[in-house]
Amino acid sequence: MKAYRIWTVLLSYGCAVLACVSTPQRDVASTATQPGADPEITAFIGRIRAVDNHSHVNSVAPGDKDADALPLDGIAPFELPAPLRPDNPDWLAAYKALQDFLFRFIAGEAGRLGMAVHIHSFEGAGNFFATAGVDPLLLEPAFNDPALRKTNFVIIHGGGVHAGHTGAMLWKPNVYADISLMTLAYAPARLGDVLRDWLTQYPEKVLFGSDASALGPDMGWELAAWIATKTGRAALALALTHMIRDGEVSHARAQEIATMVMRTNAARLYRLALK
Repeated sequence: MKAYRIWTVLLSYGCAVLACVSTPQRDVASTATQPGADPEITAFIGRIRAVDNHSHVNSVAPGDKDADALPLDGIAPFELPAPLRPDNPDWLAAYKALQDFLFRFIAGEAGRLGMAVHIHSFEGAGNFFATAGVDPLLLEPAFNDPALRKTNFVIIHGGGVHAGHTGAMLWKPNVYADISLMTLAYAPARLGDVLRDWLTQYPEKVLFGSDASALGPDMGWELAAWIATKTGRAALALALTHMIRDGEVSHARAQEIATMVMRTNAARLYRLALK
């Protein structure tokens, strides 16, 4: 399968890989079983060769440099001495100033080089994760910074429970969002509601993504990619179906939007030679 890959700047210690994902014809039928989805738009979406905006591709080839640079293998816990613990006030004060400087410097360089900056925003990274800290609204000063106007930002995972705030940030000319991880964690109906809100406003700013990764011995990357792709296509079909039935878009426009989300928005953002 032909793949298109591009390195982007990630501010959470990783790399983003773009891979073309096509759904076999037999998967179209399973996607079409989603209640309420228009059969015509569902079948159309099922045939689009998608660009996966965010995925952790695995490889068994020795020395494969295209393999995931951020594997999600567990690291055994160990105790740190008090001065090295993250709640040490000295660490908190010094990392905040340093992080702000590094963020803006890297983001500015990314814009100069024509690269996109990926910022992860989703709830639940641990049972006691501070979800309020991933609100995309916290990024508004950076999005509005005159020095960063030429930098394109992508809100990875769509902000999760803050998806409405992500929609507000799409008003910024340099802000995009993808649905990666939502395609694994959310049901099609819930994700469809998120997509409809975004697509009503800025359909050219929304990207498909899976966040597929190896989650265990019997939960390989390929299975996660299949599930995420199936869910993403079904959710997009539901969102566009409701927009068609409410008279917001025609069937032709719905197909155009579907192609944008699954493929051509990413092609334009990352300057890929795709149609």
